Amino acid sequence: MAEYPMVIAPLSEEDGGGFVAYFPDLPGCMSDGETREEALENGLDAFDCWMDAQKARDATIDPPGAAMTAVEQRIAALSDALSAARTRADAAEKRVQALEDRLAGSRTGKAKQLYAEDGFREKVPASA
Repeated sequence: MAEYPMVIAPLSEEDGGGFVAYFPDLPGCMSDGETREEALENGLDAFDCWMDAQKARDATIDPPGAAMTAVEQRIAALSDALSAARTRADAAEKRVQALEDRLAGSRTGKAKQLYAEDGFREKVPASA
């Protein structure tokens, strides 16, 4: 029993207040109480009932830490995706800065040259 972590967290007033106790590794194994101590006691009772029910139906019981491993894997995947998004955003920011620099150059009479460098075929006003 001591190997399975129990989480005790406050409940919002909308949910009735008090505290919830649950075991991340044991789906549906939870209880609550008005105080942390009551939630702990009720959580331990829920744990015993949950284990008895799983054993009675000869169900597979995940080892301690299984849920956290899945969470950690998801966090790692999200972290990788965020890093890739940051890299793309940085590259886009550099492209925007380069375009802003070119636009500033066009204001000083270099429009024809810049259009030619970029391969644009639009007509450039004669006053540029």
